[in-house]
Amino acid sequence: MSMIVQGPGGIEIEFPDGTDAATIDKVMRSAIAPDAPSTAMDVAKSAGTGVAKGVIGLLGLPGLAKDAIDAGLDYGISKGWLPQPSATPQQRAAALQAQPNLTPNAETIQKGVESVTGEFYKPQTTEGKYAQTIGEFAPNAIVPGGLIRRTAQTVVPAVASEYAGQATEGTKYEPYARVGAALAGGLTASGVESAIGRARATVPGMSPTATDVMLDSVQPGARQRLDDLGPQAFLFEGSEPTVTIAQGMATRPGQAQEHLNTAVRARNAGANARLTSDLDTHLGPAVAPSRVQQSLEQQRASLGDLYQQVTNLNEPVNLRHVADHLRIAIPQEAGATQLALRRVQDMVAPVVGPNGQRTVRTHPREVLNVRQALDDELVNLEKFPKAHAIVTQYRRAIDDALADAVPDIKVLDGTYANLSREIDALRSGQTVFRHGPEAIRPEDLIAQRQQMTMPQREAQRIGVRADIDRMVGTKANDVVALRRLVMDEGDWSRVKLAEIFGGQAADRIIKSIDREAAFQATYNKMIQNSQTAARLQGEKALPTRKVEAADLKGATIWGTALTGLQKGVNSVRNAVRNAKVNAVEDELSRVFTATGSARDKILRDIANAQSVRKKYQTPTRDFLVRAFLNAQAGSRQ
Repeated sequence: MSMIVQGPGGIEIEFPDGTDAATIDKVMRSAIAPDAPSTAMDVAKSAGTGVAKGVIGLLGLPGLAKDAIDAGLDYGISKGWLPQPSATPQQRAAALQAQPNLTPNAETIQKGVESVTGEFYKPQTTEGKYAQTIGEFAPNAIVPGGLIRRTAQTVVPAVASEYAGQATEGTKYEPYARVGAALAGGLTASGVESAIGRARATVPGMSPTATDVMLDSVQPGARQRLDDLGPQAFLFEGSEPTVTIAQGMATRPGQAQEHLNTAVRARNAGANARLTSDLDTHLGPAVAPSRVQQSLEQQRASLGDLYQQVTNLNEPVNLRHVADHLRIAIPQEAGATQLALRRVQDMVAPVVGPNGQRTVRTHPREVLNVRQALDDELVNLEKFPKAHAIVTQYRRAIDDALADAVPDIKVLDGTYANLSREIDALRSGQTVFRHGPEAIRPEDLIAQRQQMTMPQREAQRIGVRADIDRMVGTKANDVVALRRLVMDEGDWSRVKLAEIFGGQAADRIIKSIDREAAFQATYNKMIQNSQTAARLQGEKALPTRKVEAADLKGATIWGTALTGLQKGVNSVRNAVRNAKVNAVEDELSRVFTATGSARDKILRDIANAQSVRKKYQTPTRDFLVRAFLNAQAGSRQ
């Protein structure tokens, strides 16, 4: 015997007697929906279809752009903004059909693929629809980022788009809902990423508010700038935004203002000591030129005894030829030259006795005195070139005659000349950094020093070092003026410093002056109330200290009562808020004035936190690309 079971839609199935209920249920369900797929299989197939559609969407971007341009041109023609083409629409359509389509859109590409593979699989379940949509958003994964970021930027906008599409399915709003939800989903994913980044980007020992200020204001080049300025530089001097914020804090009375100003004033007070220490370290200690010159002059004066000894040997000096030449030359000259030669004649062969007879000097000591007198005479004759040139020749002849008679005297002459040149070099060193018409050019200084002996170079170095010490002593309170004094006229001063003290020492001294100039600029900004606009801007970057009270004044008793109550509440709120803001500012003031190794550690921690935050931030370029891809994928649903 058998029994017949009837199902929905008039389906009837015959079962043997005794068939259990579970078997009947299974057979009937299979008969009603024989092809219903499993959810897992539907999701897998739908996801594959979605990925294929997403890839096709990317390949169809050129065609999409072309379609958009064509649509824009047609719109312009229809509005009369563009001239009408000579061909009719039918002719243009025929021409396009005759040409190969090199930029097909996504729809054209999909039809071409389906002509080979058959129609793409369509989702059979809700889960499958979501899987297909996620697959279509898969091209978002090409945008740079970590695995978590790429996954979130793919799944979140896809789920949002599909959810909005199903909610508005069958209505005219569905396409707009899908695109809008896709864009909103991308924004949400980016916002969540940014929030996670801010939460994870922390600086050890620093409050969240202070951390946000530091991460937003410390710029990438801060460490290098502070390294250039040295360990005494404050952390806030590394970036312009932190300088501006520090200026803002300096306008607000409180502990932060006091701490900042005290630190800046204390450092400024040590400017002279730092410069002096750097000069002594890199250029050597300064020596008073007067003491050096006095020592050289004493050495030169001590040669007098040696001159006495060598001239006491009483070897006669033959100046007869000099006297004879003078007797002949004097009548041939006139004016200043003749007068100069008569004075030379009186020195070489003075008149002796009542008859006007001249006696030529022969004693070495007397001839030495004549030579020295001629040196003075030559100084007086500098305004008379001809006389000066002729007297110089006689002086040389007398010197040669004295050397023939007393050979050792030339050794003394050389020693005397070298000491005199050292004195001259010492004096010239004190004018190396003078400016104006008398300034020595670097190439002239280099040529001059090439002709010097080592003692002469050392004497000039002492003179230069003393002059730099003089400049520091007179300009220490105005480092900018010192900087101009040592570093103006192009690169002249640097070249001169390098020539005398070496290139490395020159660079270090210029760096020291630059450092102190930067420190003084900070002092002016913080203490001298310069750059008012920057101070106001910096104050805006800080948390506000008070809450604006609502004006509830009215004509009624209740309005007046509410105003008083509001003021009381706001007073409490302001006190609490101001306490928090003051605490943040005090914390920032101590971070801002960190120096040395403590400063460098804070900078490293800030850099690490900035790196963490950056990982969770989407660059504008990537954000726009994702927005475009989301809109495109959403429009294909």
